[in-house]
Amino acid sequence: MKIHDLASQAMQKDYDYIDPPERIGSDGVVSWWVVDDLVGGELERAFDALVPRWIAADWPFQQPRYLGRDISWQDWLALPHAS
Repeated sequence: MKIHDLASQAMQKDYDYIDPPERIGSDGVVSWWVVDDLVGGELERAFDALVPRWIAADWPFQQPRYLGRDISWQDWLALPHAS
């Protein structure tokens, strides 16, 4: 099975999250994870490529934020809360 197929299957099993913005600067917050043994591996790289393309193609966000990817969790937590 191809890594892209594995990532697609994992996305269907809630290993990714799409939430309303809690902090300023975005209209949606997207995060995903892999288990520790897969961090830095081929499956994580597949997620890193696939999830943003999926969001851009299938979700109506103008300014999605990718937590832990385009902004660190620490920097995100330092942002003011959205009103």
